[in-house]
Amino acid sequence: MGITIHYGVEIGKKEQSKVQKAIAIVKGMADKHGYENEETHTQGYVEHVVIRNMDGEPNHEWDTYWDDDFYKERPEQLKNDQLMRSSQSGIVVKNPTSGWFDCAFAWNPKTKKFFWKGFTKTQIFNEEETEPNLKFHVWIIKVLLVLKQELFPNLYIHDEGDFYFTEEDRKEKLEYFRKQGMPAYITEWEKKRPFDVNVLLESHGSNLSMIKNIGGMLEKCGFDKDKIVSPMKDEKFVL
Repeated sequence: MGITIHYGVEIGKKEQSKVQKAIAIVKGMADKHGYENEETHTQGYVEHVVIRNMDGEPNHEWDTYWDDDFYKERPEQLKNDQLMRSSQSGIVVKNPTSGWFDCAFAWNPKTKKFFWKGFTKTQIFNEEETEPNLKFHVWIIKVLLVLKQELFPNLYIHDEGDFYFTEEDRKEKLEYFRKQGMPAYITEWEKKRPFDVNVLLESHGSNLSMIKNIGGMLEKCGFDKDKIVSPMKDEKFVL
């Protein structure tokens, strides 16, 4: 819950040199903006999940890197035949008031490809977090677009804050809202333009209101609202 940027891409072994190029780009942009960063090289395990149809046969259409995971330690709940020894190289960029940004590629011995998938929560929870989190959100989008333009044309980017979106994204949303008969959302998305910080701020605000409302309802049931609303700002997402 909370505004999140999702990203990911898969590349072949012949493109391995792009991994170090991506790390260099991210590091350069992080250093330029004063963000603490650290390169990572980790040994671990890759899990490749095979999606199957009702008859048990593999569904290759849904068999993508989004179902792969990298673990630093062997997960106890997974069987040995589900795991493969592997490694991951990348860089983590730290913002003290939000989730961290990771650009880290793991080698999948099964598919013979490198994959990077991740997400960063930038949700604002108080006034002090507004400026640093918005700046970090904008910085992440800039980094992703540079990587998409220079190295990974197929890089997937989904921005829940609607700071970045494509015309194709707009068309899909308008088509959905028209089918659902939601005129207010149709008007909103007809006017909305990418790279508008005001839109990003509004997205954070509406999500914060929803989170607080949920926290209030749970508080009435005997839960501690502070423990419900605040933990996400302390999460560090290291894949």
